[in-house]
Amino acid sequence: MNNKIFKILLTITIFFSLFSNSPAAPRIMTEYSAFDFGNVPRGEILEEFFFVENVGDEDLVIEKMSSNCSCAVTSTDENVISPGEFAEVIVTLDTKYLKGKVEREVIIYTNDPKYSVVIINFRATVIDLYHNQGRAAKDIFYEPCASCHYERGVGLSGKKLFFAVCILCHRKETAGPSLSELEKLSKDRLKRAIERGVGGTAMPPFLDDFGGQLSKMDVITLINYIKSMKK
Repeated sequence: MNNKIFKILLTITIFFSLFSNSPAAPRIMTEYSAFDFGNVPRGEILEEFFFVENVGDEDLVIEKMSSNCSCAVTSTDENVISPGEFAEVIVTLDTKYLKGKVEREVIIYTNDPKYSVVIINFRATVIDLYHNQGRAAKDIFYEPCASCHYERGVGLSGKKLFFAVCILCHRKETAGPSLSELEKLSKDRLKRAIERGVGGTAMPPFLDDFGGQLSKMDVITLINYIKSMKK
């Protein structure tokens, strides 16, 4: 056997020796790395199903799944995937508090030694059907507006009530004056605005005596919090 043939046979032998000694391991493969729901109306609960496959030769374990937003929830029908098998993953995206172009990540943690963390991006363009529709200010106490503008503040007072309800319209770059601007107003003016509303604006009466949903004590706690912001 000449040297050339010997070298070729030696190379083949070494290659197969190395290949056969490669440790068995799981290997994750997902159906896709990104998904776009397209245009959807605000308030829709979106669902998408996709498959995770084990293309390795050991069991693939889905150790944990999470997302970068509480609005996105994940679940799977199998946490241990045998070689050559699939598991179905369900992603649920709640658009109730979303608006415009949104992007969320679903993160899958596995025992794959090479790809232990896999990130899948989910996108949607959420169309706001509720605002800029000529609604009356008092509509915030009724659905579909109440879930964002009022119900989150039920049972709260003071600072917690302000940040659950008032902050939606009273932060920078929103329709109403910011908290620092509100603090400059007198207690009487704040009381009148909160209780009776402000004509010609999106500020409705909040006191129950005038058709709102707050008690007199609720109004007092709001005013005390706002005025406490003075340095």
